Amino acid sequence: MLIILIVLVLSLSACKPESGLSTELEKGDTYIGKNATLELIEVNSSDSWTIKSQSKDDTNYTVVSVKETDEKVDKYPVIELKATEVMGDIDSRFAKREGRQFIMIQDEEGLYFKSIAEDIIKEMEEELQKTEEKDELIKNLSNFKFVRE
Repeated sequence: MLIILIVLVLSLSACKPESGLSTELEKGDTYIGKNATLELIEVNSSDSWTIKSQSKDDTNYTVVSVKETDEKVDKYPVIELKATEVMGDIDSRFAKREGRQFIMIQDEEGLYFKSIAEDIIKEMEEELQKTEEKDELIKNLSNFKFVRE
């Protein structure tokens, strides 16, 4: 009986969650924009990231606060990225001074951000209810994609 319990505990601890819902990223990690995403993310802490343009030097950057809102779209928590410091002439499509809300998922390949606004939440929820592959749908609809450096 003890052996079965140990095996059960070990197998449960080895299981991955269904999707990467957490906004927690490793401090010090860097994620490089993929496809048309021309920015990169440097993780300062779980609630602060530095966004840089891939084509600019280090004097151009935006620091954003990262927080989960109380909203969810289907099973996905909505996060808000808000520029708290803008240095240089970077004009970020990703991180805005007024803030921007996203659904973010992460997997072994990288990060995926789907922008969310009040007028599309209901539509997104309907689309997510129609599919079994919710994470794949979010990945395919993502406005911004990043890979770990």
